[in-house]
Amino acid sequence: MLATIPFSGVFASFVLFLLALAMVALITPTLWSSIGNFIEPLLEPPARAHRYIPRHTLQEAFSNGVLHSRAF
Repeated sequence: MLATIPFSGVFASFVLFLLALAMVALITPTLWSSIGNFIEPLLEPPARAHRYIPRHTLQEAFSNGVLHSRAF
């Protein structure tokens, strides 16, 4: 009778360990996914910016005759 008490304690702790391991296995993908969704944009290189030509500059160039419609 006394020999079974430590065994039951070891068995119970093993069952609790498996339960904790299962909980961590269920929670971990969600945790990593949320961490990844936060960190991934920080790791990506910035998008290449398009050169912005103000509209008034183009209008001035056309009105001054610098750019001709035949050039396009």
